[in-house]
Amino acid sequence: MMMDFPAPVSPVIAVNPAPGSHTSSSTSAKFFIRKVRSISLLCPTLEFSQVIDSAPGHGKTTHMNSDSLTLHPPAKINLVLRVVGRRPDGFHELETVMVRTTLCDTLEITRNDSPGITLSCSDPTLPTNSDNLVVKAVELFLSRHPQPFGIRMHLEKKIPHGGGLGGGSSDAAYALDGINQLAGSPLDPAALQSMIAEIGSDTAFFLGPPAALCKGRGEILEPFDLAETPRRCVLINPGFGVNTAWAYKTYAALPPEKKTGEPCATYSWGEMRNDLEPPVFEKYLLLPEIKSWLRSQPGVCTAMMSGSGSTMFALLEETTDATALESAFRARFGTSAFFAEVRLAE
Repeated sequence: MMMDFPAPVSPVIAVNPAPGSHTSSSTSAKFFIRKVRSISLLCPTLEFSQVIDSAPGHGKTTHMNSDSLTLHPPAKINLVLRVVGRRPDGFHELETVMVRTTLCDTLEITRNDSPGITLSCSDPTLPTNSDNLVVKAVELFLSRHPQPFGIRMHLEKKIPHGGGLGGGSSDAAYALDGINQLAGSPLDPAALQSMIAEIGSDTAFFLGPPAALCKGRGEILEPFDLAETPRRCVLINPGFGVNTAWAYKTYAALPPEKKTGEPCATYSWGEMRNDLEPPVFEKYLLLPEIKSWLRSQPGVCTAMMSGSGSTMFALLEETTDATALESAFRARFGTSAFFAEVRLAE
């Protein structure tokens, strides 16, 4: 039966040096951390269904002059999301492995003679005032480092909103990095990470290494060696978002036996699992069906939900025909879902 989707969502930062190995405080999983090189993240324009490969360059800025720059904030996936406790500040204590992908938004930032901050966006459903994290990040910077110019920004959205891919956080982190560059870089990388962590729990990741073990609320980073983890990946977003606050609140109300996600795969660095799958899958029944279907397909290594959902991802063997996989997916689930092939941390 074909199923159609709805129409197309101040902490201190510690960036720890990577030791030869690191074992988490929890006995249920071990992570081995090694120093990783800087990875290119430049992205071409994305349509709703296409392959997005890595491109040469630094990965943050493709155009810059004294008055403007163009940035490419990347999406992330979570290879691991373990909820290990509750913090005194009310947030959940996490151990999560986050990895950047080659799916990117495009953010243009221009110095303006007129004072103030203006934002336009290709997605009319997103706010363009201080409710948008991009504006909030620039406002925070200017409140502490006033500049004799205004800022005009345009955000071209390619990352599905509210899909567990960190698009809003990535946009905010790159906006802060961009305004810092236009202002003459008064903040060093550590200060940038500290400031952006005031905006959200996972924002600091996007100014750190391309793959990281993130702890605390997600703001404490250690470079992560993906080792033999497959680098080809497909992202599937069904066209609806999952509210992150709802997901964690519902998780907190679960009985202990339901608070551990299903192990999806095991690599030398540890076990893939997402502890938010149980509460999200209980409400959004389509998502576990997609996961099960993906895992049954030839050439798929494993599949899991990213973050709090709703995006599902599958890791692929290098020889897998992703076009055939997409065709089979659309024949089974309909044609309206977002489907993109990406690469991880390259």
